Amino acid sequence: MVIQSVVSLELLTVFVVAPMAVMVCYDIVKRNPRANILMIILATSELYGSMSTHNPPKLNLEAN
Repeated sequence: MVIQSVVSLELLTVFVVAPMAVMVCYDIVKRNPRANILMIILATSELYGSMSTHNPPKLNLEAN
């Protein structure tokens, strides 16, 4: 189960986060205010991805 969740998070990174990062770079060059919102979304998604990849036992909500 852990391997599948890591793979699915990496697929999200490749197909969603990477194009969004390119959009941020483009928006910074063009001085578009949308870059601020996209940077917040990217930072939040990266923090969530790191937390769920490196701390899966803490995310287990089942009582042991």
